[in-house]
Amino acid sequence: MTKAIKIELGGKDRLIRFNQYANIELYKLLFDDGFASPDMSLLLDKCNDMIKQNYMLFYKALIYSGIVGNDYSSNLFKPSATLEEVGEWVGQMNQQELTDFFVKVWNTFFEEMGVNLEKIREVEASESGEEKKK
Repeated sequence: MTKAIKIELGGKDRLIRFNQYANIELYKLLFDDGFASPDMSLLLDKCNDMIKQNYMLFYKALIYSGIVGNDYSSNLFKPSATLEEVGEWVGQMNQQELTDFFVKVWNTFFEEMGVNLEKIREVEASESGEEKKK
């Protein structure tokens, strides 16, 4: 089972879950494709592109997809918030709130995508150390 995180958004506690429901919703948003069948490497590349273009829009898309992921896996067939509402809530955050909030959401998203940043750093450091010894 995927990990859910609790966040306060729009004056209420909400659960965000990055599962297949969320992946499909994010893919639909980023690729403007109503018949999404996400390819994870393409999805992560598109996420990086969108962050470079407008990180606020990416925050909106990621958070909304996480809400959908939790709602759909919790026997709801309609998201508990709209994309527009999430956009309003994200747009009203100050820089510190955005930073704190996004680190938590982004790290959870990456872990659920199978990307463990700490392990990647350890491997890179190990490989870097091996190269220096040669």
